[in-house]
Amino acid sequence: MIKAVIFDIGGVLVNKSPVLQEVLDEFSLKEEGIYYYYLATLRKLEVGEIDEPEFWRLFTQEFNIKKPVPNPSPLIKRYQKEIKVSSEVVSIKLELKKKGVLLAALSNTITTHANHLKKLGVFNDFDLTILSNEVGLLKPDPEIYKLVLLRLKVSPEEAIFIDDEPSYVKGAERIGINSFTFSNAEKLKKDLMEIRLL
Repeated sequence: MIKAVIFDIGGVLVNKSPVLQEVLDEFSLKEEGIYYYYLATLRKLEVGEIDEPEFWRLFTQEFNIKKPVPNPSPLIKRYQKEIKVSSEVVSIKLELKKKGVLLAALSNTITTHANHLKKLGVFNDFDLTILSNEVGLLKPDPEIYKLVLLRLKVSPEEAIFIDDEPSYVKGAERIGINSFTFSNAEKLKKDLMEIRLL
């Protein structure tokens, strides 16, 4: 019996925003020159190993950037403008809640994004919210899925995981959580109806 549904946030409950493009535009950089360093440094930010001022110190030092980092920074500027909550997915979430299903949010994120999402009410109605920057773990590390299950007090077989990133879906499946790769709200509703959760 399914007792819990675990939702990814970016790409499921909210759309994605091209944050990297904002960074490239701000400092007139080309993606091929900075992508891997940016990603590796962002990962440190996503697990709370560094804070955003340290991210920018490392980044500007690495690429010899003299231009001051603006406020709001390129990590949040476009994000704030473009992020929208999916009313269709929220509706599905609330339907599940009415049926007594436990709800969890599980996201790889950074503090500035998480704070903005909190202001938008994205984490409302969840019984549990697990954010990578707060727990020091990233999907698809099996430990982050195990942490969600532990805190929800459910077994892998009693949970469903929903994410738009196939590698994160596979990560959950590896520890026995039934999972759906999200493409749109209509498909998600159909998937949940097929297993009689809706």
